[in-house]
Parts: sequence; C-alpha cells; structure tokens
Amino acid sequence: MSVDNGGGRSPARTLRGRRSRSALLQAARIVFERKNFTDVKPADIAAVAGVSRATFYTYFSDRDDILMAMLEEVEAADDFTIPELPRLRGAVEMSLIEAARNIFEKVGYADATPINISEEADLPVEEFEQHFNGIADVFSAVLEVSRDDFTNPTEAHSALDFSEHVERGIRTYFDNYARNAKLMRLREQLSVTGLDFPASRLCRREDFVARHTKWITTLQEQGQADASLDPELVSRALGAMVSSLAHVHLALEVDTASIDDLVSISTQIWISSLKIPG
Repeated sequence: MSVDNGGGRSPARTLRGRRSRSALLQAARIVFERKNFTDVKPADIAAVAGVSRATFYTYFSDRDDILMAMLEEVEAADDFTIPELPRLRGAVEMSLIEAARNIFEKVGYADATPINISEEADLPVEEFEQHFNGIADVFSAVLEVSRDDFTNPTEAHSALDFSEHVERGIRTYFDNYARNAKLMRLREQLSVTGLDFPASRLCRREDFVARHTKWITTLQEQGQADASLDPELVSRALGAMVSSLAHVHLALEVDTASIDDLVSISTQIWISSLKIPG
C-alpha cells in the first residue's frame, strides 16, 4: 500500500484552506486515537472536523494519506531526538577558527580564503573544507567563539554540565513521546503492514546519528570520553536504547515506570557508557 509522501492531494494556499487542513489533521488525531485504524473512514474525520467530505478530498486522497500527514507532524516526538548537546569544538577546528581570526584582522574579510587561513593554521586546506562551508561559515564561527569569550571566558564544560544537558534532552524526548504515545503505537503497528512511511523519518535518524557521532568524537579528542569507543555505534546504540524504552513503557505500557525513572536511568546509561570522568 503506497501513498503520496507529500501528505495531501492539494496544498492549502489560503488562510481558510490552511485552517480547514489543520482542522482535518486535528480531527484525524482524535479519530485515530478513538477507533481502530481499519474502522476509520474519511467521513468520520470530516465530521469531527466540521467540514464536508469534499473538503477532506481537497487536501487528502484517502485515510492513509491523512494518517501519513498527521504522523509527519508528530514525528518530532520520536526523531528530533535525544539529546540536544552543547556545541563542542575539537582542537583542529579551534586552530582554524583562531587562524581565521588572525587572517580577518590582517587582511579583512574580502581577502580571506580557505588557503590563507589553512596556511595560518599550518594545516592542509582539506581540513578547512572538512570543518567549514566557506568563508562565511568560518566567520560565523569566529563571531560565535568571540561571543562565548565575552560571556563565559574561563568556564569549561564539566561532567556535571554534560549530565545535566543530556538529562534535559532526554526528558524533553520522553515528555513529547508520552503526549503522542497512542499515535506512536499506531505507527509501529502499521510499519509492518506495508504502509510506506516517509523517507524523512530515516533521514532524521541518520541526522541524529551524525550529530552525536561528531559530539562524541569531540569529547574523545578532548579526553572527556573513552577513546576506545566507536562513536557512531555508540550514538546508534544509545539512541536506540532510549527509543525502545519509550516504546515499551509509554506506548505499549508494559511497565509502570515513571518518566522521572526513565529519564534518570537513561541519563546514567548515557554518561556511564561514554565514561565521562567526574
């Protein structure tokens, strides 16, 4: 069974249209949470939204289509995902930023190039290209670091800082998942039926892995995490662990663990797995 991943037959181009489409999505959420998926009809959704069936078919081709669009709106509950971590920069990146600062001060922005910045840092230009997407990007990094120097010139990230940040991200994830638990359960049930879910879900997961692989690698470079760990595998494993906990405890309701307990154990596992020193 395949549907248009665009999430609707026609986009809502007017304010009235956007309101009608939004009302249909909100109504779909209510109906799908109340009834079995196979029992839901477009007319049920239109009735709850207070619009005609014709209006339904203006924006969605069928029941599967609106389900896909609705799940796209709540995907953040599963895939935005844990945890949003502080921006940490490795030694090579900081060397390039410091070199860029020197070049900007010497020759100005217009005459700065990846080549003269790399030469100033005594690094191959390939390192610049790996860390920055051009002069504007490295200039933004210089400004960001300069701002941090003014607002927090001496304080370094501690293990406690990391722990608190990880905990905050995990708590946000579990809170969002709990609010959408019924829909998350429905999504998992339908994932084995052949319904084609948007590729964006996989893209978000890979985005998460890439972002946290880089973060773990930086921790390792700074001696803040176990250097023997494969950062990509650790990122995948820890992300999957938290996602599975949410599914079992919040969607399937297999156990009665509180969100506080889930947050606490997940944070402990993240920190201990990375072996961040105290």
